[in-house]
Amino acid sequence: MLSYHSSMAIQLKNIVKSFGDRTVLDGVNLYLASGDRAGLIGPNGCGKTTLIRIISGHEEKDSGLLSLPGENFLLGHLEQFTDVEPGGTLFSEAMRGAGKLQRMEARLRELEERMAGDNPDDVRAAGNEYSDLLQKFEQAGGYTFETEVKSILTGLGFREFDWGKPAEGLSGGERTRLALTRLLADKPDFILLDEPTNHLDLPAIEWLEATLKNFDGGYLIISHDRRFLDSSCPVLFELEGGKISRYTGGYEGFLKQKAEKLERERKMIDAQEKEIKQLKKFIARWSKDKLKASMAMSRKKKLDKIEASMVEESKHDRAGMHLKFESSVRSFDEVLTLHGIQKSFSDTPLLDNVSFSVRLGDRLAVIGRNGTGKTTLLRMMIGEIEQDEGEIWWGERTVRGYFSQTMEELDLDNDVISELLRLGRGVGVQEGRDLLGRFLFSGDDTEKRVGDLSGGERSKLMFAILLTRKSNCLILDEPTNHLDLPSLEILEEALQEYDGTLVFVSHDRAFIDRLATNTLELGDGKARMYIGNYSDLLYRKHQEKFAREEAGKYQRQLELESDKRDRARQKRRKKSHRSRDTGSQEGRTVGKSPENVMGEIELIEVQIRTLEEELNQPEVYMDFEKAGELSRVILSKKSERDGLFKLLEESME
Repeated sequence: MLSYHSSMAIQLKNIVKSFGDRTVLDGVNLYLASGDRAGLIGPNGCGKTTLIRIISGHEEKDSGLLSLPGENFLLGHLEQFTDVEPGGTLFSEAMRGAGKLQRMEARLRELEERMAGDNPDDVRAAGNEYSDLLQKFEQAGGYTFETEVKSILTGLGFREFDWGKPAEGLSGGERTRLALTRLLADKPDFILLDEPTNHLDLPAIEWLEATLKNFDGGYLIISHDRRFLDSSCPVLFELEGGKISRYTGGYEGFLKQKAEKLERERKMIDAQEKEIKQLKKFIARWSKDKLKASMAMSRKKKLDKIEASMVEESKHDRAGMHLKFESSVRSFDEVLTLHGIQKSFSDTPLLDNVSFSVRLGDRLAVIGRNGTGKTTLLRMMIGEIEQDEGEIWWGERTVRGYFSQTMEELDLDNDVISELLRLGRGVGVQEGRDLLGRFLFSGDDTEKRVGDLSGGERSKLMFAILLTRKSNCLILDEPTNHLDLPSLEILEEALQEYDGTLVFVSHDRAFIDRLATNTLELGDGKARMYIGNYSDLLYRKHQEKFAREEAGKYQRQLELESDKRDRARQKRRKKSHRSRDTGSQEGRTVGKSPENVMGEIELIEVQIRTLEEELNQPEVYMDFEKAGELSRVILSKKSERDGLFKLLEESME
């Protein structure tokens, strides 16, 4: 049953949904006020997407009550915006997201024509409607919606030269970003999003976070991006075992409250098991005693009641996949070197003179906007595609293991166990079944067709295959994309314990921060290496920005002082008609030959180079105040050098 009500809230009462004999939603109750900002988490297959589709009207519930605000309430769901019109471009399709405003604008034009008519009554009626509609149009941003659409496209990583692309030719990830653009442009009262960060690069994720902070309405978002959940979702709902639980404080708050809940459940289970043991002992001893049989019967009823209502152990505390990467042999210290790598597609440069090295034990995160060549770089490393120029050297005894984000090496028509035996190394049938069991493929699951597996299940199969190869260098392309939060954290722990070398592409900031020892950022064809993880990279960039701003302020101050000196010098010249050698600063060259002045300039340049080398040391640029002070000294030296050059030129005229 669907109903509308006057309060601005979404309410679900006792929602039940089953697929065959499997119940995914079992009496779910949920209340979402219009301004609530909530995340929805839970294991893969628990029914998160089903719940959102029921709220949006794209899926029918079996029973229960769904209650939405009045019919003027605009509910936005990404699935509504995935269609594209034949012949449309990326920009024209994005503008369809502002359809409500476009319809209002078209109606205003119609009313303007009526207001120019001859019928006084019609003119008056059109004028009244026009006045009301114009106010709504202005309040909704009617005069700026095209600019807003362009801003959203840019924020989600579309460059201006992409806007004319045929929409029908967009990739799946581009279509998802286009749908998100249209949804945000539509300005709904409440948004439903299912894994919105999956096809976004890091700048786009951070842009979306900032946009959601300024969003006037509410939202419910499915996500496994912990940093995103912490930033955007102060309330989290966990769907588990068909039931839903509410937590506050973002993902960090969820972890703490969940641990406390599990501890309470454990203590309650222990107490119940202890009481059951005592009751069973009493019943066994006295059930045949005529004097105490009634007491034993009473205890039996109590036992039945306790067992019927016994707290179920949380599924969160049950076994997850078991993952442990092992190396068959230790590689040499020099694992990988790239020198002068060039790569272009259709005469468009992608990577230009990229050089870096990877040593034993390094954990290198590769980041960058979509389209900057991250996957291309990894595929060149493993020899799947050739570089145009440059060299790639692998160290001796390096055994590579590659995880592709598309998992295209999997044969979709094969069954799970056959695919493990085909792609794995040195695995027999029983050993393969035991290994798959560690990844939660049990019994008939091992006979499933690979093409029928979910994205998360395919990822687990690929990790099982990787385990058999015992690689000492893992190259992983977006390994977290299809994993739920429990599996993601198990993967993190396994990679932290891994004794080999790791190169990985990811847009999960928490994942990068827990693993990376170095971070390689790609952009504009170039590659820049940072020491540390993603947070370290942001700190370094913040310091560089601060140093630039401080240097800019200092440079402007020097320019003002120079202007003052120039004006003062001009006044002195007019009064005294003396030669150019007079004046406070010019005096520095009096009695000095041009050779002596040049020697002074060279000495200052040596000082500048020494200071710049010092600024590039990690212990300096990581020190916020020291880096700023050093930048100011360098600018002062450069100003002193430039002044000497100027005076030298004047003295030689």
